[in-house]
Amino acid sequence: MVCSNCGAEAASGAHFCNVCGAALAGAPTAQQPATVTGVQSTPDLGRMSVPLLVLLVMITFGIYGPVWFLKRLAAFNSLQSREKFGAGVFVFVIVVFSISLLLAFISGAIADVDGGPTPLDAVIRLLDLVAGITMLVQCFKARRVIHDHYRGVLQRDVQISGVALFFFHEWCLQYVINRL
Repeated sequence: MVCSNCGAEAASGAHFCNVCGAALAGAPTAQQPATVTGVQSTPDLGRMSVPLLVLLVMITFGIYGPVWFLKRLAAFNSLQSREKFGAGVFVFVIVVFSISLLLAFISGAIADVDGGPTPLDAVIRLLDLVAGITMLVQCFKARRVIHDHYRGVLQRDVQISGVALFFFHEWCLQYVINRL
């Protein structure tokens, strides 16, 4: 079956296109995804290669994680859910990760001179913990937003493993987004 809206190939028996979310020919009209209060029912959350995302997060020492969210902020907020994201949380995490990275360089320079652990090491761990927990909370919030939208608007259940999300954060979200 081919989607009349975007031309993508759809699975046999599917009621909605996996690419654009449009109702396929023969789909029950009660489940037809339409715009709800003028908002598109399936905004583009941005496909991206998961290995590329992993690489970007690794080489930026975690700073790309909140940047990933900032790039998708408008799309997440356009989903039909009571929960919305603010940019301030992600800017906070970027600042905390940046300060932690700066302190790690300073600590490394001090450790080279002294040869042992520095008092900054505990501060670095605390900053990383605060930023990591904040990102984890935002990832679970994104999971709820996706669930709310796809259950409410498209009457589709999207499975996002809580365990996978806990360990892989935005990597897990990107994996799911690529399959929506």
